[in-house]
Amino acid sequence: MTQQMAQKDTRQTAPPDRQNSPPPPEVAGPAAMDRAQPRSALDSAAFDRLGGLEVTATVELGSARLLLREVAGFAPGTAVRLDRLVGEPVDLTVNGRLFGRGDVVIVGDHLGLRLTELVGDRPLGGS
Repeated sequence: MTQQMAQKDTRQTAPPDRQNSPPPPEVAGPAAMDRAQPRSALDSAAFDRLGGLEVTATVELGSARLLLREVAGFAPGTAVRLDRLVGEPVDLTVNGRLFGRGDVVIVGDHLGLRLTELVGDRPLGGS
């Protein structure tokens, strides 16, 4: 009990204006994803059962609202203006739900996504 009290006394507290604000989202690379641990025994059991399921990840560069007659007029070489600006983060959806945002990168001969933000209350790395 005294050890717990000593630990409590040595902890730093947040300034009063930041005590109730949520912590900033954590962003980490693939190695951190491999080390991510579920937060409880229940989470661990669920992850053990569901962790091997395949999901579909989609990167959305942007979208455009078009009239059907415009789409019908498309031909090879047609450029469609999207609602995103150059350099603006793109969305990562997993099974149709927004999961994060990031920057488009080149990985060898492929396009890739470098995550810069996770969306929602999914802490990366457990805890």
